[in-house]
This record gives sequence, structure tokens and C-alpha cells, in this order.
Amino acid sequence: MSKNESREYGAILLSRQPLRPNSHTPWVKNTVAAIKWLRQRDMGVVSSCGMQTWELVTSLASIHDLPIKLVVPAPEIPSSVRRDCLSQFRLEDSSTEFLAPNSADGQERPDLRKSRDLKVIAESDLLIPVSIRESGSLSDILCSDSMARKRRVEGFQCRYDAESSSGVVCVEQSLNPEIHTLDDKYLFHWTRGTNAAWPDERKVDLYRDVMASTEWPRSGYDTLRRILESRRIIGSGKRVQGGGAVVSFSGLAPARVIPLMKWRARYHQMSFEPYAIGVKTELAHKLGILPVQYYDRTKTRPPDNEDQWQWQSAGQKTDWQQEDEYRHKSDFDFSRINPEDIRVICLNRTQAQGLRCNFPYPVTAMTT
Repeated sequence: MSKNESREYGAILLSRQPLRPNSHTPWVKNTVAAIKWLRQRDMGVVSSCGMQTWELVTSLASIHDLPIKLVVPAPEIPSSVRRDCLSQFRLEDSSTEFLAPNSADGQERPDLRKSRDLKVIAESDLLIPVSIRESGSLSDILCSDSMARKRRVEGFQCRYDAESSSGVVCVEQSLNPEIHTLDDKYLFHWTRGTNAAWPDERKVDLYRDVMASTEWPRSGYDTLRRILESRRIIGSGKRVQGGGAVVSFSGLAPARVIPLMKWRARYHQMSFEPYAIGVKTELAHKLGILPVQYYDRTKTRPPDNEDQWQWQSAGQKTDWQQEDEYRHKSDFDFSRINPEDIRVICLNRTQAQGLRCNFPYPVTAMTT
């Protein structure tokens, strides 16, 4: 369908919502219904990216084959960003129109999020409010005089709920005694749930799974299964000197990791959860999993060479040395390692039984 073909476009309006929704979440259900309503009327949708609510709408537009006007919250939209959006959401170039927010006169640093919302509304013929936070930015826009004559459909609205979810915690009093038999025998990569798509998946696939699940489908347990299925841990460049990706491991005994499993409100996720993959310590060293070299950044600097990835600031507010970190440069592929040299840790015995039935690795539950 041509991008220039005359048709009406609707904007499904959502304030920022608590993370980790599922198919039973009211605003998700109503957004799906609104998308289907637009499709039945052969309308398109105006949406955006960079925030979970907008990305859900964009993914649904892709899944239901709606033409889309995509407002990208950036001053300019280079071809690389266009290609990435088309790929991430599996959008058809022929039915996708890219738009940038209008520049804010007199502002050195314009509020791109507000400009984005204004652009979405301006480009739409019809507004469909779904879940709007009182006194929020969208609420203010919708109550403005300029919105008085904009057509609206009110039948998809639901109450805004600010309640958020948290991660999995582990109680030391219920520890499985078997956990203590693993001390010093393995280096463990600890994982957790994520609030977004996994590093190697497209955003549209995440939201397709959200539509099919009664729980958030990217929990710590889901992430652990994903790693075991691919037999690969994807590296990250976060807090890594000199750039480049590494996979982090810890030399701490599993029981000593529990106090480090804390909810990080700033990032809306746990630091760690009781899910891990361990490699026997002796083998780990042979595979290039090396101890981090901690340094005091007020006194020294890491060497300016190819080994910077092994160095880590000891920290000021947070003592990173307590993690006893080891690193493997780049992704860690364990597909050729003898399963008996791997140890998997999960939360409880029910999960452990499920993993044993599907994967060849020894599994230990953290709790009884």
C-alpha cells in the first residue's frame, strides 16, 4: 500500500506505564482492541519508538499490517535509524512514513518527548485515549484549547495504574544445602529479568510474546532458558574500559551472592537474580575467563592497551570489588563444553526439574 495513498490515521494515546506488562494487563488489552478497531476501518496508525508504550503500538501496527506514520524522537532521522526501525519492528518500507518532531523555537535543548507527543497528535485524524495519567504531559496536551476540535474515540479507556513489578529475591533461610557444595568449584555468570528485548532479538518479537503470555515473558528464568537454548552468553560493554563487549562472571560462592541481589529502583530491575550458569573454575581459566584488575581511579589509570577490558574501577559509592568479578572478552559460547563442566542455578526445585528435562546440564535449585 503506498505511503501517499489518502487515508485517515489514528493515534492510540498512552502515558508511560509500569514496566513488564502481559496480555492480561488492561492497557495492553485495550490497545490491542484499538488497533483491531482501526484495522476494521482501513485506517493507519501514528506511533513512535523509544518508550515501551509507543513500541507496543508500533509492534501491533506491524503485526496487524497497518500503515504507519512513525515519529522518531530525534532532531534528524538518518538512513541508519530508518533501517533499524524497519528491522526492529518488521515494518514494510512501502507503508511506513518517517517523521521527526517539530523543532521547539527558542529552546537550546528541546523536550523531544513532548515534541514527539505533539507531532503524533498533529499527524493524526483521530485520537484514541487508552490510559492517561492525570496531570501528566499527555493529559495536559489533551486538555489544551487546541485539542477541543480533534475527533476522539473514548470507548477504549481504562484506569491508569502506577503499580510496578519487581524482580525475584532469594531468602537465605530457605537455601538448598546443596548450594554450599558448589563453593569455589565454579565461576558463575548471574543473570536477571530484563525490561526490554533480549540483545539478539527484535522488538516486535518481544511484544508478540507479550500478547501471548499471562506473565511478563522476559523474566530471569526466561532469560536463563534463552541462554541455555542458544548455548551462548551475549557480551555487554557496560562499565568496560576501552569499549568492547565482555561477559562477566563471579568467583563468589553462590550463597555469598544473595546479599548482592538488590532491587535497583533507578533502573527498575534487580542487580542479580537467583539464575546463573557456572563453568568449572579450572576450565574457566583455560577458556580465557580472567580476574578483573581493580584500581583506585583517584590514584591510577588502567593501561592504555588492548587489555583495558580486564580493568575495573574499585568504585566510590559502590564497592565493585565485592563482586569478585571475572571477565571473558566478547560473547561466551559454551556449545562445545562438556555439559558436566557446566552448572546451572535456578530459584526452586520446580524450575530445576523443568530445566533438567530440557537441557543436558546439572542443575541446582537455590531454595528448598
